[in-house]
Formats: sequence, C-alpha cells, structure tokens
Amino acid sequence: MSYHNPLHTAPSSSQRSTYSSLSGASSSSAHSTPKVLFPHRKMIPQSPPQSNSKWTAAMQSPNATPTRRINFDYAGYAGQGVPVRELASRAIPALMQMIANPGDSVGTLMPGVKTGTVTFKICVSWPGYPHVDWSRPLALSMPNGAPINRAQLAASVSQSIARFFEKTQYERPSDVRYAIGSATGTQINLGSVVLVSLDQVYEGVWMAQVGYDTRPQ
Repeated sequence: MSYHNPLHTAPSSSQRSTYSSLSGASSSSAHSTPKVLFPHRKMIPQSPPQSNSKWTAAMQSPNATPTRRINFDYAGYAGQGVPVRELASRAIPALMQMIANPGDSVGTLMPGVKTGTVTFKICVSWPGYPHVDWSRPLALSMPNGAPINRAQLAASVSQSIARFFEKTQYERPSDVRYAIGSATGTQINLGSVVLVSLDQVYEGVWMAQVGYDTRPQ
C-alpha cells in the first residue's frame, strides 16, 4: 500500500527521487546548508558546533566537507524534506509508507560513531538562540540490537526537534529573523518546519538541517 499525501501534487521530473538504497547516506559537499527545491521553503542557516577535541577543532572550517548527509523526503520526491510534526507524531508503520527508502539501515551507515557504542549526538544550532545548547544523545539501535532504519531515525530526530521548540519558544532571540513562535511574525513554528537532512559534523555528532514554510498558515 502506498501513502498518498493530499497536501502535495504529483512530483515533477526534477523533484522525483533518484536515490539508491545508499544515496541517502552518501558523501556530501561542505558544511553547506542543503537546498530545498520548493520556492516557498527556506533553510535555517546553522553554524556547526566546535569539537572539544583540539585536533578535531583544528580540522574544522566553515567550508569543511561533512563525510555524510542522510536525506529525508516523501516517497517519490527529492530535495523538499518532510514536516517535523508529521515525523514526530506518526507511528513507524505509517512513516514506512510515507518517506523515501524508509527501511535503509542508516544506523550501520553512520561513520564517526565509535565501535561498540549505540548512541550518537544530534545538535541544533538555531540562529538567534546561541544561549540554547541543544545537543542530545539518540540511539543507533533498537532494544533488540537491530540498527535503526531511516524511518526510525527520522522519528527520533524530529521528536528531539519538537522538544527543542518546546524549550526555545519561551526564549528571547538575539536575531528576530529566525525567531520561533507563532507570535513572532516569522511563520516559524513546529507546524511549519521540515526535516531535510542529518549532516555529520564530526565524530559521533550530527546536525539536523531544517527548513521552514514561508506561506501563511
């Protein structure tokens, strides 16, 4: 059974996914922010956090190349992301019908996680909220030891983003252009943000790349 999303029309040829089973966890350019194809969506510019390791920090630069980027899209689409609220609230069987390559064992494809560990850290570095430190561990495997798949990873990351929003909506931003909350006038709230990818920053640390819908809600 395929999942039909009534909010989106059939994809054009430029938006159709060309993923192989591994392309969603492939090498990517720069710590560059990924691009979304829809004109009414914009990416949130984030700065990668610095490592506590002096060697790793010395190797980092604004234009450093992340070793991996794991993408998230609706099945049949590419380069648009998936709404965080849907990923955070729907059951895994529903997500298996919704997103592209949901069964990929991405937990086994995430380098930079030391052998024997079962967690990695996700970070969010939202502009205007440098005082909000959001770096949280997430599991790379299920309780039975099986590596997580793309659908399970999308759910875990989105649930962490939702908790970030719960905390941050009451904070005062230093940059109002990306202020969070329905009363800020930016249209940025949990209902408008999409998860586009998860980028490796350095060993064991990955950044959630998110965009937001600029259309009136």
